[in-house]
Amino acid sequence: HCAAFNGESRPLRAGPVHLGAVSVEIRPFLRNSLDVVATLLAQCGPQNRFIGNHDLLLARQSSWLKEPTDPAYKTRWANSDFAARSKAVAQDLGLYALMQGRGYSPAQLDACLANQPLAEKLAKETEDAASRIGVTGTPSFLINGKLQEVYGWEPLRPLIESAIAQSR
Repeated sequence: HCAAFNGESRPLRAGPVHLGAVSVEIRPFLRNSLDVVATLLAQCGPQNRFIGNHDLLLARQSSWLKEPTDPAYKTRWANSDFAARSKAVAQDLGLYALMQGRGYSPAQLDACLANQPLAEKLAKETEDAASRIGVTGTPSFLINGKLQEVYGWEPLRPLIESAIAQSR
């Protein structure tokens, strides 16, 4: 759903965000180890690389978000060592090759995937979003701090337009 929204919502970035009428904050909502790995890779490197990393991972999601053909992946993904498990998931899903296309070295990706403190912080933020705000899945949207009961670009668009009109 996030990948679909990211593709459909390009007018949001090209219009209201570009014009400074609204701002967008992307917050991860971690449901499983795949989300953790993808999020660590999206946040790899300096902050100015995030949007490009995020867009690439979502645009190519259909090519990497599938069960690996080697059944031994289940053993690799069960590794109790956080860094080794994250690296195995990324390798098995082809995410190393994808991110190397953005100029990252394997060593840089290894370091990002080993960032357990960041993963724990993001997990805490996910728990907080669920308990404090009521987020139950993705994508979810807040406008002026209020959780919206819409889950895609088309129903979100008029809500954003209304909020912009009300702020004038």
